[in-house]
Amino acid sequence: MATKLQIGMTAVVVVGGIAGLLTQQLTIAELRETTAANQQQIVQLSAEKAELARLRNAASAEPAQSRAAGTAQSSTAPITPRQAPRSVPVPVLQVTPASALANLPDTPENRAERERLFNRYGPFLRERGLTPVQIDRFIELQMHQNAARNDLQAAVRDAGAKGSDPAIEAMRRQLYEPLLSEMRSMLGEDGYKDYINHEKNSFYHLSYVEPVQKTLAGEGSPLSPQQAESLRQLVVANHRVTRVNPTDISQRSSVDWDAIIAGSGAFLTPAQIELLKIYVSQRR
Repeated sequence: MATKLQIGMTAVVVVGGIAGLLTQQLTIAELRETTAANQQQIVQLSAEKAELARLRNAASAEPAQSRAAGTAQSSTAPITPRQAPRSVPVPVLQVTPASALANLPDTPENRAERERLFNRYGPFLRERGLTPVQIDRFIELQMHQNAARNDLQAAVRDAGAKGSDPAIEAMRRQLYEPLLSEMRSMLGEDGYKDYINHEKNSFYHLSYVEPVQKTLAGEGSPLSPQQAESLRQLVVANHRVTRVNPTDISQRSSVDWDAIIAGSGAFLTPAQIELLKIYVSQRR
């Protein structure tokens, strides 16, 4: 089982921007079987990126016969900039639908991942009226999504490609869409929108607010629910994302703790602010 998903805002943006079912879909198992082919396509795309942009701008002026002639050239010849495809080269595989994906093995790593996901999403899914069987399936789909992301990230890094390349994003959308489509079918469109909001809010709470809550509670100055929500809003206002490595397909989340400390006087007590300062200094 792949490592845990490093949650970032890019993933949220991608989820919110996907629409419709793809005619042909990829599964995680078949992605693993074709990693070498994927890597080669990524390398080719990275080398031709600049020329591709020029060709796209000029594509509308090209005669249809010229484009057809270009695609008729021998497939064994090395790819040159003028032979480069106009569209993003995404692997095309005939696969089974996401609903037919097999259950993941019951390993200690997978059990720990399920528990983490249940803690984060279980209450929300129960509120939306999902049955225990549906909740299990929803969590399973999230785990498949995490595995797909890790497989693609490994291929991108092995190829030395740029994680920000549009072709990589297209591949990720194609991998995620079968899984997200089934999630949408469980929740309905309104429920899926609520899920996206829960995704963002729970991220800020688990990553930033909850650790502060535990620290202050341990020192005898716990946050009230209102204070915790005010802190979450302050974190959101001072949140930023950065791509640490060029080959990263997601961006790393961080916050401006100095700005948060400066703004916390509106809802924290002086004692709580001092504890927050200690917490921040220890993290640094």
